[in-house]
Amino acid sequence: MILQTAVGKNIYTKGVKIGNYVEDRKLEESKIDEFLEKKDKGDLSTLRTHEIIVHSRQKATLSCIKEDEYLRFGDMVLLQSFTTHGVLSSDFGDEISVDEKQRTFAVTTSSTLTPQLRNVFVIERPNEEDLMPDDLLNDVLHYGQNFCLRAHPNYTTTPYYLSSVIVTPQLSSRFSRQQLVFLTDVKSYHCCWRLLHKDPLMRDETDGEPVKAENPDGSQTRYIVTHSHSGIHLAADNILYANIFGNEKEVFCKRDLDHHRAETEKNHWGFIVRRKGE
Repeated sequence: MILQTAVGKNIYTKGVKIGNYVEDRKLEESKIDEFLEKKDKGDLSTLRTHEIIVHSRQKATLSCIKEDEYLRFGDMVLLQSFTTHGVLSSDFGDEISVDEKQRTFAVTTSSTLTPQLRNVFVIERPNEEDLMPDDLLNDVLHYGQNFCLRAHPNYTTTPYYLSSVIVTPQLSSRFSRQQLVFLTDVKSYHCCWRLLHKDPLMRDETDGEPVKAENPDGSQTRYIVTHSHSGIHLAADNILYANIFGNEKEVFCKRDLDHHRAETEKNHWGFIVRRKGE
């Protein structure tokens, strides 16, 4: 006897094989067969994808900003786009090819603002050869100073850094065809970034000044994040980028200027930190 059910739901008495039940049973059996075949061949990409998703979504903790509200080397932060309103996120399920000397993976902006292993980055000093004479005077980050963004230390055993290379006909961002941004396991000058004031008229005045995470009114400070090697700015746009986490938004490097020759919101970024008591 078949129990009466709503459309699309399959509830049957034990041992009865009829109608949709037979089709559903065969479908499940085919899935199991496919799983066993992949297991025998050592190709469990579905399980691997699930493992990446679960690990990537583990909760992480942001650094608590100090009373002076300055950003510091060693701070764990979120980097938020003012265009997509998402935060920079790693995608270790999407390996991309840059060159044979490094392993590289995609980055996007994700709408998930909860701190997780995949979206929390550490502000880190660059290699010694990429330091300026005054860089080691204190641990405060300054406008115009080179820094690196490292993926959360608990995310991967090998350190990975946000990087970029100059666009070529063979190497560019997937959809916008702009300068590619990615994570790499090779720390070099290509992993160096600098913060600039969002107002071009204020850049000379603020160069070398300490960077605050928030404005005096408590609002998020906007920055231009520029790639030190190429001089091109980090950007994000509402271009759908489908990956194992869903539909996210593309990240790339581009100077996106308005008619006043000032950067648009596609180049505006802000750091999210934890305040005392949060």
